Amino acid sequence: MPPPNCAPPEQARRRTGAADHALTSQERQVAALAAEGATNAEIVVRLFIPVSTVEYHLNEVFRSSSSPPADGCPRC
Repeated sequence: MPPPNCAPPEQARRRTGAADHALTSQERQVAALAAEGATNAEIVVRLFIPVSTVEYHLNEVFRSSSSPPADGCPRC
C-alpha cells in the first residue's frame, strides 16, 4: 500500500507531450520541502520515498525551471 500522500503506481501521472514541463504533485511536494531547507534524507523520511526518487524529482524541478541548484551541488 502506498503512503497516504502518494498515488498507487497505476494511478500515478505520466509525462506526455505538453505536460513535460508541468510538475507532478510529488515533484511539487519534494520542491516545497527542499525550498524549506530539508535535505534529501529528510525528504525521504517525510514522504516515504527512495532517495533516488527525491533526486529524480529535484532534477525534474531544476530542468523545468531551467535553474541549477545555487551551489551547483544536489542536496545531500
